[in-house]
Amino acid sequence: MNIWCIRLRSARTVGSFQFMHEVNTSLGNAISTSGASAQSSVVRDLAVLVARIGIGVIFLAHGLQKLDNGYAATKAMFTTIDAPVPAVTSLLAIVIEVGGGAALILGLLTPLAGIALALNMLGAYLLVHMDSGLYVKDGGYEFVLALGVASLLIAAVGAGRFSLDAILADKVPALSRVLR
Repeated sequence: MNIWCIRLRSARTVGSFQFMHEVNTSLGNAISTSGASAQSSVVRDLAVLVARIGIGVIFLAHGLQKLDNGYAATKAMFTTIDAPVPAVTSLLAIVIEVGGGAALILGLLTPLAGIALALNMLGAYLLVHMDSGLYVKDGGYEFVLALGVASLLIAAVGAGRFSLDAILADKVPALSRVLR
């Protein structure tokens, strides 16, 4: 755990008070112990697991809903919102939401899934929600924004130790840089 340590010293001179301030910055484990670091790492990985599962379930449900409505109905909806090449973009949305949602839940190829889902939400924002304001009740973008930012954050921090990415990174060293 990186922390900042600040140490202030004061000195008194004849006839006046003069304060000398010495600021030492230290990035490292100056106060924390290795046990506390390990514990915070587990807590972090558990938080990432919960976030991945929660966000993944939402995306998976929305993708399955599009599948349940049928490809033709989804394509028709994409046509009404003037999506570019609705036959392709509707299929992409289904694949990204179902595949990306499942990938987040499993912690599989998490950086790629997170980026794809964030881009999917960018498309939803631009095509559907941008002109409706912030609030969902008005057709706004708050839900799309939350899902997109959460997906991007998960892509940036990775899947954590409770994931298939962690297993793959240990088994396939070439993937380690991408998955962690």
